Amino acid sequence: MNENYDSTALLALPKVWEGSVPEKGLLSWSRPYLIDKVRENGVDVLVARGADSFDLENDTVTTSRPEYSRRGEEVEVAIQDLGSRALDSFGVVRSIIKRIYPSNSSVPFLNPNSVRELAKDKFDMAHMVLDPTGNYRRKFTYLLPGNNPNEVAEEVACLPGSQVVAKPITGKRSEGVFVGQKSDVIGQFNDGVEKGYLVEEKMNFSVPMPNIRGCDEGEQRRLDAANHNGVNKEFRLFYFGQDEWDGIARIARPGEVDFLDDKWLFVDQDSIPGSLVDRSATIVNRIRQLVDRQDHDFHLAIDWVFASTASDAEPSWRVMEVNAAEPQLVQLTQNLEVGRRQHDKLATQISRIALR
Repeated sequence: MNENYDSTALLALPKVWEGSVPEKGLLSWSRPYLIDKVRENGVDVLVARGADSFDLENDTVTTSRPEYSRRGEEVEVAIQDLGSRALDSFGVVRSIIKRIYPSNSSVPFLNPNSVRELAKDKFDMAHMVLDPTGNYRRKFTYLLPGNNPNEVAEEVACLPGSQVVAKPITGKRSEGVFVGQKSDVIGQFNDGVEKGYLVEEKMNFSVPMPNIRGCDEGEQRRLDAANHNGVNKEFRLFYFGQDEWDGIARIARPGEVDFLDDKWLFVDQDSIPGSLVDRSATIVNRIRQLVDRQDHDFHLAIDWVFASTASDAEPSWRVMEVNAAEPQLVQLTQNLEVGRRQHDKLATQISRIALR
């Protein structure tokens, strides 16, 4: 450990792809700001690139140390290769690559593998966390791998309403998602079910989100226009441990249903309903119970929609999904104030765990 710091954190990043350079991944995604803020908290930061950097039989990892310098708005990075180090020499591993399973090391991960595994499976998250805590609020079913078309039709027919959404239980960014009339969605499985699918009644989340306000006049105009046009809206609550939250919203384009372009709406933090934070806390507590990790921080993003369904016509807040792999924060290039605020909270969380 560097004698100028009280602990060291490891940031596990994706590998350097062929044709790229290591500097690229260290200069993007607001990482210079995050790493410098962690160091300001008395915790050094080393980096591992890709799962192949880890020797899990011996619980070691190949690392490097980025050092940043600034010339006006331009940021440069010098990289010092440090070779192999024991995982137990770190106070925390912040990993955004695939899950790493050490043999014997007790170093804490942000997030723990058990939390990431639970959040990755949409059906487990729905029936083990969100539905028992009263935050899912829609009917759903599960299509098993190997189900034939008749079995699919029977399962989907049991759901209320005429429209449904079918999601791969381990999918991401709308890949493999089917939305539409029951007959159309059933038709997507004419050859049977190859992998597990969560199927749920379709929600209408085009109605205005109560209480939420834009952070300034410009953002409020965007929100007013979205409400007037009746487009889909989503509210994301980030959890940074120890009851620390932050919120932003997303607004879809007219006719869009999946938020693929990630158009953030920056909101007044004082407008976030306290009840929404309280309900989000029940989700965190339920996850703690299931994974038996009462002593460890999580970093989650909980996506809420204010929506109605065929079985419940009264609009209310319902969880769309929970993200525990790498919840996407606002980047400094998107909004300097919000980006700094959120990355400050993440830096505090990383440092807090490393210094325990």
